[in-house]
Amino acid sequence: MTSPKISIVTISYNQGSFLKECLSSVASQNFVNYEHIVVDDGSTDDSREIILDFKDKVIPFFKENSGPADSLNAGFKIARGEIFGYINSDDYLLQNTLHDVDALFNATNDFDVIYGNGYIVDSNSHYTKKMISKIFSMEDYFYGRSKICQQATFFKKKAYFDVGGFNIENRSSWDFELFADMFVNNFSFKKVDTYLGAFRIYPGTLTGSKDKTISKINFSTSKFNLLTC
Repeated sequence: MTSPKISIVTISYNQGSFLKECLSSVASQNFVNYEHIVVDDGSTDDSREIILDFKDKVIPFFKENSGPADSLNAGFKIARGEIFGYINSDDYLLQNTLHDVDALFNATNDFDVIYGNGYIVDSNSHYTKKMISKIFSMEDYFYGRSKICQQATFFKKKAYFDVGGFNIENRSSWDFELFADMFVNNFSFKKVDTYLGAFRIYPGTLTGSKDKTISKINFSTSKFNLLTC
């Protein structure tokens, strides 16, 4: 059986000190049928030079200051894979992640979204604690109790495009809104116990922020306090 191509999108903005580790974590995977699209949104540090150093391993996409959700949409718009995933430029994939993701989708083909666990690391890539994802539910989403490791989340291309991708008006929890949109549109979710990604927390990290934007889903007038890994 031929494995479906996996498309990874990384959004980059002035995080050159972490970017090489992120790109290397994808380039060193023991899985060949993937592509890595790196969307830089106007970095003024050395991020673009680092991306070009990986030009044989990544697909560079340079744009200017339109925000993370729009950058993710731009990356996935040109993606050729059937399975999508994304990591920020200060995070990274664990060893064997893409091999494990391929095996999980092959074993559980009835699911559209598969998400696992991850590790939280500091600015020096030192392990601090585990990030255990919870089973996704709209009740938890509504009350701000959702917890999914974004770096350990992968979904089918059809699910992403059918819900219209990321809401570019959402500046803080665009990822959880995407998951909620998929859920209410009857795409199937599968929580697995596999560890797939590393999430870096350091001063200035955006996490657990309150979403004050308008959501596309039915709970559009609510505000959510959402945590992603």
